Amino acid sequence: MILGRADGPLIAHVPGAQGQPHDRLVGGHFVQEDVGPELAAGIVDLVQRTG
Repeated sequence: MILGRADGPLIAHVPGAQGQPHDRLVGGHFVQEDVGPELAAGIVDLVQRTG
């Protein structure tokens, strides 16, 4: 994880981040290759909910 468990303060600080789902995907340096379908599904969900 890039942020590890330090994502809480960041979520509290970024406007609009609170109340949104924050999934943890386990992947390596090229996360799109390791968990591409899950990452894409999360992006599609975000766009559908907020767009």
